[in-house]
This record gives sequence, C-alpha cells and structure tokens, in this order.
Amino acid sequence: MSSVLLRDFLYQLSICSEKAACIARHIRFMHGDFNSMIEEKQLDENHQHLDADYKTLADVIIQEVIKRDLRRIYPALTNHIYGEEDGSLKLNSSDEKIFIDVTGTQEDIHNLLKKLFNNKSAESTETLAEIVSSSSNITLSNQCKQSFEKIPHDIFIDLSNIGIWIDPVDGTQQYINGTDGFVDSNTGIIQDGLPAALVLIGCFDLKDGRAVLGVINRAFNEKIDEYRWKGLIYWGTVLSNAKFNNLEDVYKRHENNNQRVLLHGSADVNTFDNILNDWTKMEVSACGNKLLSIALKQANIYLVTKSAAYNWDLCAAHAIIQSINGQILDLRQVINYYQENRTKQNVNLSQFEIIYNNIKPNKFQPKDYAYSKCLTIYYTRHILNGANLLLNSNKYFPSRFLNLKNLIMPPPPSAVLKKKTTSKNPPFLSQEFLIQNHGDIASSIIMILTLGAVFHVTSPYFTVFFGPRHNATNFISYSTVPATLFNYGYKDLAMLFAYTLVCITVHAIWQEYVLDKLNKKLHLSKSKNAKFFESGQLILFYVISVLWALKLFQDESYFQSGLEYLWRDYPYIGMTIWTQLFFIIQISYWLHNYPELYIQKVRKEDIPSRIFYTSLHLITILYGYLTRFWRISLILLTIHYFIEIFHHLSRLAYFYTTAKIHSIKAKSISKYLLNIWYYIFIVGRLISIVLIWLTFWFGLKSSSVNKISYTSTSLTDSNDTSNESIMVSNFNTPTVRLFTLVTMGALQFWLVWNFIQFHMRRRREQGGAPSTATTLTKVSNKLKQKQQDLKTDKSETDETDERPAIVANGIGNKKSN
Repeated sequence: MSSVLLRDFLYQLSICSEKAACIARHIRFMHGDFNSMIEEKQLDENHQHLDADYKTLADVIIQEVIKRDLRRIYPALTNHIYGEEDGSLKLNSSDEKIFIDVTGTQEDIHNLLKKLFNNKSAESTETLAEIVSSSSNITLSNQCKQSFEKIPHDIFIDLSNIGIWIDPVDGTQQYINGTDGFVDSNTGIIQDGLPAALVLIGCFDLKDGRAVLGVINRAFNEKIDEYRWKGLIYWGTVLSNAKFNNLEDVYKRHENNNQRVLLHGSADVNTFDNILNDWTKMEVSACGNKLLSIALKQANIYLVTKSAAYNWDLCAAHAIIQSINGQILDLRQVINYYQENRTKQNVNLSQFEIIYNNIKPNKFQPKDYAYSKCLTIYYTRHILNGANLLLNSNKYFPSRFLNLKNLIMPPPPSAVLKKKTTSKNPPFLSQEFLIQNHGDIASSIIMILTLGAVFHVTSPYFTVFFGPRHNATNFISYSTVPATLFNYGYKDLAMLFAYTLVCITVHAIWQEYVLDKLNKKLHLSKSKNAKFFESGQLILFYVISVLWALKLFQDESYFQSGLEYLWRDYPYIGMTIWTQLFFIIQISYWLHNYPELYIQKVRKEDIPSRIFYTSLHLITILYGYLTRFWRISLILLTIHYFIEIFHHLSRLAYFYTTAKIHSIKAKSISKYLLNIWYYIFIVGRLISIVLIWLTFWFGLKSSSVNKISYTSTSLTDSNDTSNESIMVSNFNTPTVRLFTLVTMGALQFWLVWNFIQFHMRRRREQGGAPSTATTLTKVSNKLKQKQQDLKTDKSETDETDERPAIVANGIGNKKSN
C-alpha cells in the first residue's frame, strides 16, 4: 500500500532529520579527526564566485543514512530519493575514493569508519557507528511531537507519486568553520556560523514537480556547552487538502508591517548597492538558512542573481514557505512573462514557481538542477518590489528587460518605494565614507605636502614634514664627526603627522592588495578575520623594523666595542638621521592604530584590549626616545619584534591550516613555527633582562648625576653669530635608573610568568576535559570517557591561537586573540 498517513510520514521524516543532526554534531566535534574527513569539490560554473567548495564525511553519511532508513520504512520511495552527494568521499591522505555503504550491520559500519579514520579514535568511531546504525534511540521533543497533532488523522499521502531531495548539510562552509554564529539583533536572522548549517529534506510531486512537504533541522540551534548543541525542527506541508506548519509553535515574533529586509548571498554582495536604499540589505550565509528566514518572516525577499540555488537547497524550504502563502519563483520566467504579455492583470504566480521533477537519466551533474535566477517572497505583493529592484539594475540584467519597469504596477501607497537620488557613495565624512576612502585621503595629503616640499617658495614650510630639523652636528666638541647628527625637538611633531599618514596609506594598500585577497581565498570565519588582519599588518611592520635595526647596528658599529657601547658617552648629543627616522616611524605606526580602530570597525568588546596593546607600545617607545636611552631601546625593540614575528607567523600558519584543512604540510609548518616561538621567547626575554640590568645597574652608574639636568649647548664654530643652541637633557640619575630597571625588568618577568602560566594551564587541561558533543542521551555517558583524548586534540589545535601576547619591551596583555 503506497498511501500512508501524512502525520506518520512527517514523523518519520523528522526522525530522519534528527538522526542526521546527531551525526552532524558528533562528527563536527571529533576535532583533529574531523579535519581529515573533508574533500574539496570541483567548482561548476554556478560556483565560480567561490574559491573552494567542500563536502565532509557528515554530508555523505547523512545522505546515505536518510536514503537507507526511508527505503526500509517506505519501499515505494526506493527509486525516488535524490541528493547532492554521490555517496563517496576522497580522503586527504590518499587518492582513494571510498564509497560509504551504511546498509550493513553496526559492526560493518564500524569497520568502514575505522578504515576512514585509519583506526584512530576507536571510541568515537564506535559511537558514530551506533548512531548511524538503526540501534540508536532517536527521540523528538514533546513540542515537535505535539505539533503533528494539528494534522487530521484522515489525511493520507500517496508515496508512489512522491520524490525526495536531500541536502545533508546545507552551509558546509559554516559547518567546517565551526563558529558559534552571529544573529542580527533587529531581525533575529542568523547570518553566519554553525546555526546556519541545516539538514534539508524536501518532498515533491513527481507529476507536476511542485514541493509538497519540507522538514528542516537546525542541528546547531542552541549551544549547551563547549561541545554540545541542541537542534530544532521546522516543518510545513502544502498538499491540496493539507496546508500546515509548526512555525508559530517554535518561533514567535511580532510581525512588523513596515519591515523591508532583502537577503542575498556573498556573490550578490555588490549587486544592490545603489537601488532600494530604503531597504535593509543583508548578506546571509547558506541558501537554506536564508530561505528559512523568509519562512519565519524575518525578511521579505531573498534574491539569487549571480550564483545558483539547487533543487536540494530549495525543495524543503519551498514547501514550508508555501504553507504561509509565500513562493519561490523562477525570476527569468517572471520577467519574460511581463515582457511578452505587457500586463499585470490576473497573473497566476504559481505558473512561475520552481519545480523539482526535472530528473535527468544521465550521469548526475549538479548544473542540471540549478536555478541561477530565483526570487523568494512570503507575500505575493513583494513580487512587484523584487521585480522593480532588478529592473533598476541594468548592470546585472540584459537591457531588453529594462522596459518592463513601466509595465509593473507599483505596490500600494503604503508600500511605495521612493526612488533614491543619492549616489553610490556614502554621506561625506560618515564612517562608511572614511572606511572606503581613508587611504586615498591620507595619500592625497601626503601628495600635497610632497609638492609643497618640491617648490622653492614653499619648501621652507613643507620640508619640516619629512626630515629631522634639529641638527646637532655643529654642537659636538670634537672636530671630526662620522655622520650628521640630530636631536629631538618640537619640530618632530610635523614629522609625526606626516609619517602617521604614511602608515595609514601603507596599511590601506597592504590590506586591500594583499591581506583581503588572501583572506578571500582562505574563507576564514568572521571571528578569525580580525586576528588574521592584525597579524598580517604587524608582520609587515615587524619585519621592516627588524631589518632596519640590523642595518643601523651594522652602520653605527653597535657591537664592535662590546656591550659598553650601550651606555658610553651618555647623554648622547645627537643621533643619526636613520636612527631618528626609525623612532619617528615607530611612534607614528602606533599612533596610526588609534584611528584604525574606527576605520576598521573594531568590535566594542575588542577596543579596550587594542587600546591597551597600542598604548603600551607607544608609551614604552616614547619613554626611551625622550630620555635619550636610544641605544638600549633600539636593541630591546629589535629583540621583541624578532620574537613577535614568529608569534604572528605561527598564527597565520594556523589560520591557513584551519582554512586549508587538507594541507598536512601547512599544519606541520604551523607547529614548527610555534615551537620556534617557544624557544626564542624564553631566550629573548632572558637576554632583554640581562641587557636592562647591565645598562641601568652597572653601565650608566659611572656617569650618574644627582638630578635631571637640561644643558644648553652652543655652536662650536666661533665664526657663527646666530647664537643657536640646543637643549641636552640628562636623565642618568639614580632614581630614573632604578625606576627604569625595576619597571622594565618587572615587566619582562611578568611576561615570562604569563608564559609559564599558559603552559601550566594547557597541562592541566590535558588532564581532564568535558565530553564530546552529542545530544543522544543514551550515547552521552559513553562519550565522557573520551575526555583526555579530546582535550589533547583541542589544546594542540588552539595553542597557536590562544598564547599570551608579547608587547614592546615586555609589556603585554594575557591573550592576543
């Protein structure tokens, strides 16, 4: 008998979706083992906007488990179940393509999993085999079971006329990244993260192809603890005699009639820049997640114009959206209809709805099931808004569609969309304006200053911005001077202004042409983007600074006369032009970080730590510059920057490993750099402590003065009548030396102590950890036995991203990330 009760069929689909969610949660939190179970798929023409597309073990197993379970319960469906994956997985460690067969016994499944995981994580694979096999007890929440009662007992569904589309994990990239997610506070829309990863099971009519029933399981709906999540099931049905859903049972939200929210994906990020400016346009991850937001009435319209949505992405959500009288339409058909018929009267939108029975008998090709232009709405009247939106964008659609703008009746007066006359650029001096143009603004000012320095008339006023002006060479008592020397003074403020603008310009260029391009290829989660950009910018600065300092050491013979050079001849009358420029650039770089907090839209919770980090660098460098302890400051900065280079290199390698999880070589490089950082951190700090102690306790003591003195030194040339002089300050008093020794030494010891605490904490964590994720009550007790292994894996994975920060001359916060 192929007809079954609709209520019973929906219950079994929900059970399948919950088992799929349990599998997804369990596999996701197998830590290091999870990374080896990901395959990079070949991009088709509909995914060229992506840098990579992936499938995981969860994708393949879930699809095969759902197929197996439904075929066992409902044989009539045997030949009518379709999915995104082909039932195979190519391991990263080899070229072997393994087909996932879940039709055997639990022992057979366990043996297959052990092969996939190279006999590692025996308990994990055993638990997974138990979930995959039908021996695990899958239960639904009471709320979900009660929602089925709204379907009458006398409504049947003929399974001989039903086909099924499965998307085992919609939002695979979000599933791989594994972040907690981001929810828009105004609309409640989940924009990114694990909650955007959904299990989709959609049923369609084999004859007319229309979606009739859909089940969506948000496997990561609510986080319980570090490794455990709770899911949530949404369903809807649109049979001719049965239009039901559970949306109001699981999501209650007051509908705002004035709400105008348009959803789009990353491929369409620039499509709607200067149209519908009185709408909220939101980039949201995962097709199924966007469609569910429409079903929940969190948004009005979802448009796909550049990439593609597939049958398995759409079918489940389509049925749920139809249950609230919404639609998913083929946008090309809509536009063609208006062009050919030139009428808006008595239009039956159902003739444009997407259908799902276009099954090809040949080899499975994803492109055969793609809709490159589609429109999703939850109210029919929004079709006018959606069409008008695209007709105003001739950049993205053929010009033959433009005359349709006058053929579509505008919406009612309350919903009229007033045409904006504003340009694409944001308001002048707004944050968006500064973000887009800050590099150009800074470079333009620099260009003006440079032109001013070139012309003879203005050069006396503008050269002050680019070079030292307090020449100290003629004030030195001996006749032979190896180089032109300079002192600091108030005119340095002009240089600080100009070189701060230079730093802003270089920052913008490096960000746009290097870091942004790398970040797009890596597909990092939003939580890691800020850390990636921070490390990328600092590495450039640190490398340049270290190379510059090494050149100064060579040119000025720092170590030819031994360590005595660090304090000999203090207070120094002047410094070379390149030494002074080095300190000016250092101060300018850390000054430019303050406006960058605004320009880069740093999160409010991150601003205090970033200000602390920047201020301590700035204060430390200024202290060494103004007290004339130039030589010891230069050496301590070089040691610190050298340590930090490996700190940030290992972090970047870790991010690369996270994104390119199939790269075993990248993972080994990350660990290698991390180990180097461990060693040079301890050695560098010890060297810094020794140099501080020798300089301030022994070296400077021989030329000590009782109090800080400011001596005015006149020109040594008797023929000069300008009466010019410079002020030479001497801070070599016992109080200043003791303060510097205690402060800087204590900070170095404090950083070493933080470093030791970091490793002690890691060691304690390796001794015990919370259990691995699963929501199965029957299995959770068994998973607690894996605490030691899982915490070890987590520590190895996160150690690159959670170590203490090291700040200039030994000042730092406890965690850099």
